[in-house]
Amino acid sequence: MKLLFVVCMVSMLLVVGMVGAAFPQEEGVWRITAYCGCSKCCGKWSDGHFASGRKVYVGGVACNWLPFGTKVIIDGLGTYTVEDRGAKSYFGSKSNHIKHLDVYFDSHEDAKQFGNQYRSVEIVK
Repeated sequence: MKLLFVVCMVSMLLVVGMVGAAFPQEEGVWRITAYCGCSKCCGKWSDGHFASGRKVYVGGVACNWLPFGTKVIIDGLGTYTVEDRGAKSYFGSKSNHIKHLDVYFDSHEDAKQFGNQYRSVEIVK
């Protein structure tokens, strides 16, 4: 009886492992860039609102495939909320997950200074 239980548990772990391998882990190291609400960064969408409709605020990020309101923890920066979208070529889509977040800053100078970084990200749905 114990042997049957052990065999079942090992089989279950192998199946779970195979399923996990079929769906790559979305957490890990992501590309992190920065933007502000100016016309250089947002073009015609520089109206002071995120794509979610909320007024812009520090703590908002852009990601095309995570639902609005999703919380992400960026290593060394803190917790942010998905409120915006970006170009599919940079941020992917629901069917093409690109590990890239764009962090909102109040000033263009701060966004430029932040630049392009790679950090660990945890999704806290």
